[in-house]
Order: sequence, then C-alpha cells, then structure tokens
Amino acid sequence: MGNLFADQNDLKKAEEYYNRALTIDQKNTDALNNLGFIFELQKDYKKAQEYYEKVLEIDPKFIMTLNNLGKLFELQKDFKKAEEYYQKVLKIDPKFITTLNNLGDLFYIDKQDFKKAQKYYKRSLEIDPNNTIIHNNLGYIFQSQRKYKIAENHYKKVLEIDPNNADACNNLGDLYLYDKNNFKEAKIYYKKVLEIDPKYNIAYYSLGYTFFMEKNYQQARRYIEYYKHLEGGNEDDNYKSFDKILRLKNF
Repeated sequence: MGNLFADQNDLKKAEEYYNRALTIDQKNTDALNNLGFIFELQKDYKKAQEYYEKVLEIDPKFIMTLNNLGKLFELQKDFKKAEEYYQKVLKIDPKFITTLNNLGDLFYIDKQDFKKAQKYYKRSLEIDPNNTIIHNNLGYIFQSQRKYKIAENHYKKVLEIDPNNADACNNLGDLYLYDKNNFKEAKIYYKKVLEIDPKYNIAYYSLGYTFFMEKNYQQARRYIEYYKHLEGGNEDDNYKSFDKILRLKNF
C-alpha cells in the first residue's frame, strides 16, 4: 500500500503505511529504504540519510539503498561521497543500470568530465540500447566536443525509438542552427518540437533566432513574442537581448 500511495505522490499516506510495516518488522529493509526516499523527495536529507543508514546496518549490500545514498550525496554536492557509494553498487552488480546512469549523470552534469560520462553511458547502452535519455545525453556530449556526426546519430537514434521525443528534435535543431548553419533543417526540427509540445518554449526562441539569421526579421519578431507570451509576459534576459537587436533592425 505504501508503494501505491508513493506512486500517487501522496507521501504522507505512503509514510504512514511504511511505518505500519515497521511496527510488524523493525528490520523491514524495503520499508526503511522507502521512508528514506520519501524524506529525500521532501529534501529532508538528514532524515533520509538516517533511514538509509539503518538499512545498511541490517544489510550492508542492499543495493538500492547504496544507490540512493549516492544520489543523496550528489544532491548535496558531495560528489566524492556520491561516487564512493555508486562504486560500492557496481562492485556488487557491475550491470546495475540505475547506478551506471547516475554515474554518467554525475560526470556529465556535475563534474563536466565528458570522457568518464561517456564510459558509464556506453556501459548503460550495452544493457539498454534503446534508452533515449542516454542517447540524448551522449549526443550533447559529442556535440560539445564538435563531433557533430556522432552527436547527430545519437539524436536520430532517439527519434527511431521515439519519433515524438521533443528533446531530441530540439537538440537536432540546435545542432543544425548553431553548429552547421543549416537553417532549413533547424527550422524543420524546431517546428516538429512545437507540433509535439506547443509549450516547449525555448523552441520559439530558437525559431526566432533562425529566422533572424536568415534576415527574416518579421518572422523573428513573431516567434520571440510567442516566447515572451509563454514566459507569462516576462521579459527575461533572452528576450531583452533579442528584442534589442530586432529594434536596431526596426522590427
């Protein structure tokens, strides 16, 4: 029952049922781990850690808790501790895909160590070759390294698996716009993003910028105003800088 309420995001009810389970069995590692995760979601990291450590006192090789502790330390920017716990998982199960993904994210997002990120993402793809998130992340890494063809292949692989993946379409749009100066292809992919998700706001901005690069200032103004509208009428830094340039062009 606790898992049911957790899936429904009713964390209070979930906590109640997990605590009931502990009244029956104080060493119920699943209940203790799930309580830790509930407190992690609520950003009560101290309490989350207490529950996770209780699990490990009972079972030092409880793999999901070791992974969760790694994520907990990562959320608190203690990347050394995070990696330490993730590596403990892989010593027990080198193919535990959640941890492989987490290590990829740790090196990709937090440490900007793209070489190590690639290593863990590739290991994940050996287990789950159709993981669209990893293909998107690898695409971004290769794009940042100017390996544009490899990046393009990863983004297109995402679309083979999931033709309506807005992130992959947007990433392809960025690749064609900023790295290949292929404005025609960029527009195709940005427009596809908006067909999939009309509220994918950055695509309006990028379309506006693409039209600007083609010197179609009227269309550029049109899309930047869409962008502003979806931002609730707020003129953020993106809007202000673009607006200033268009005003210089009398648009």
